[in-house]
Amino acid sequence: MDMECALLDGEQKSETTELMKEKEILDHLNRKIAELEKNIVGEKTKVKENYISMQFLWAKWWSQLIEFKC
Repeated sequence: MDMECALLDGEQKSETTELMKEKEILDHLNRKIAELEKNIVGEKTKVKENYISMQFLWAKWWSQLIEFKC
């Protein structure tokens, strides 16, 4: 009986250790995902800013072209 309890206790500790390792891996992956999502938001902002800048430059160029033709 004592041997059986010791074996079960050892098995439970081993499973607990394995679960803790898996949890650490999941936590690490969740941090990486959050970091990637943050980077994506930053890149979207840069693209949006570049698009607005290009619109401004295009409008400026267009107005200069119209002035030149007149």
